[in-house]
Amino acid sequence: MTGAYQRDGKRWGDSGQERIAGKTAGKQTFNYGGRNMKLSIEEKKILYAFGCGSHENTVRRLKWVTALTVDEKVKRRVLCLARKLDDGGAGEWYPCFYRHLRLEMEGYFEAKKHIRMVEKSTDWEGFYGKAV
Repeated sequence: MTGAYQRDGKRWGDSGQERIAGKTAGKQTFNYGGRNMKLSIEEKKILYAFGCGSHENTVRRLKWVTALTVDEKVKRRVLCLARKLDDGGAGEWYPCFYRHLRLEMEGYFEAKKHIRMVEKSTDWEGFYGKAV
């Protein structure tokens, strides 16, 4: 099974950071203002980097980022996120959604940092023997 781990018949997410944080790396659904919004981890990272508490400024900034991006895949991903956020009625629930996203992503990056520290500080050859 590529990209996933299996233990005791349970399927886990694609990376250890999400398992530790109790979240999966796939799309998560948020229900704000009577709407379901699905965001992938890449979209969350984009919002974490370019978003702010103002809905109008965030959408405008994402459109500018789209205009300045040269990579077609990244351009499409940012534009789809801008269109997702630009749907009507998002201005009312967006500030609460953004605060929640910031807290979630800070926890995600903190867990990722701890994983890297553990991987660097652990002598895996001592546990499993030398590689063949």
